[in-house]
Amino acid sequence: MTSKIKVDNINKVSDDSNIIKKCGSTITVGAGSDATTVAGTGAVTVGGNVVKSNALQASDAGNIISQSGTTITLGAAGDTVALAACASQTGFGATYSAISWDTSAIKTTGFTATAGNGYFCNTTGGSFTVTLPASPSAGDMVGIKDYANTFDTSPITVGRNSKKIESESMDAKLQVEGDAAIFIFMDDTVGWKVVDHAKKADVAFPTYITATGGNCVSTSGNYKIHKFTGPGTFCVSAVGNPAGSTAVCYMIVAGGGGATGNPGNNAGGGGGGGFRASAGDCAGDYLASPSPLAPTLTNPVSSHPLVASGAGAYPITVGGGGSAPGSGSPAVAFCVTSAGGGAGANWPSSGSAGGSGGGSLGTGNSPPVSPPQGNNGGNSPGGGGGGMGWAGGAYGSGGGGVQSCITASPVYYAGGSQGGGARWSPPWAPTPSGKSGIGNAGAANTGQGGSAGSGPPAPSSSGSAGGSGIVVIRYRYQ
Repeated sequence: MTSKIKVDNINKVSDDSNIIKKCGSTITVGAGSDATTVAGTGAVTVGGNVVKSNALQASDAGNIISQSGTTITLGAAGDTVALAACASQTGFGATYSAISWDTSAIKTTGFTATAGNGYFCNTTGGSFTVTLPASPSAGDMVGIKDYANTFDTSPITVGRNSKKIESESMDAKLQVEGDAAIFIFMDDTVGWKVVDHAKKADVAFPTYITATGGNCVSTSGNYKIHKFTGPGTFCVSAVGNPAGSTAVCYMIVAGGGGATGNPGNNAGGGGGGGFRASAGDCAGDYLASPSPLAPTLTNPVSSHPLVASGAGAYPITVGGGGSAPGSGSPAVAFCVTSAGGGAGANWPSSGSAGGSGGGSLGTGNSPPVSPPQGNNGGNSPGGGGGGMGWAGGAYGSGGGGVQSCITASPVYYAGGSQGGGARWSPPWAPTPSGKSGIGNAGAANTGQGGSAGSGPPAPSSSGSAGGSGIVVIRYRYQ
């Protein structure tokens, strides 16, 4: 028969305090503030009973679980509460607090976001792209916040990474000063939804100008270029928005002036056609040339009528070159007119005024057109025609043009041509400007003036026509 020891209390000898005590159906281990320890790797198993406690603590006395009233706290201050690998949680829902905001590494360049993270983005050094995760699961979240309040001047592009954003198959932009947005992935139908205090209206989807027209349409990077070498119509079907593009840039060059001929080498060269262009980076880089007329790059993009007038048909006029001799015809686009180049004349007659003046007696461009679009012709027998770059020279040398890259290649426009004095009058040596006493016509679609014919040894001489003008329109299309 198995032996039994029956007792209701086991007390400590030294102070008679309880070690184990039973009272009714309640068993108490220890007394007062005693700590009960299970030795070694032993374990306490409770079979089917309820363990009641207001706190479960670690060996260092830090709380693992504690309850105060109806509030249950997991962990203690400074602790990290983590789920084990492959474990999952239910009942908590997806809340903004699930995003871990990274305050240690402020983002200044493009990167791919990780689901569950929030990022502070500093665009004081320029815009960049935050790319959303490539294979998100429903409920994944990414946060973006304007660190330096510069999204209005340097927006953040949110790259969709193949998934939609607010049902749109397009990248988005955050362009509100101080903006913050949380993107939550829903499904492949709507993709990422924008929540928190940001609205879809705060997330701009860029749209771009769409247009047709011109004799030649080409692209350069994100820009489309329409080149009009003759009259036509620029037809705008979509005007874009500020996140994409809203205005075009342009260059308008009138026809160059024609030159005369004279057996005595007194014929003046034709002046370059008037040159006008919009300001702004998409108008092309105006490369270095010794032009004193930089202010003539007028009509900035900010005042362009496309912004106010919207979609529609805009007629384009491309001026022809002047006859020999004769002034060039004007070029017109968007209500902006460039004046034709002035005709050269035989000394002592005066060259004609125009975009740039024809060569011969007098200033050759008086009074100048307003605003100025070129320079004076040469004031001498056989003087050169004026150009956009500088004035025509005495005794023949033509004024220089100005170089533009609006077509994505550097080309000189609106140059004056040589007068008869350039061929025969010292100290200028003979040049290709005249051939057998016949002047050379200005290059087509450059607005170049025609060069003058000259005297002996040819039995007769004649001038030449100016080159036709051109209109180039450029805008961002993607």
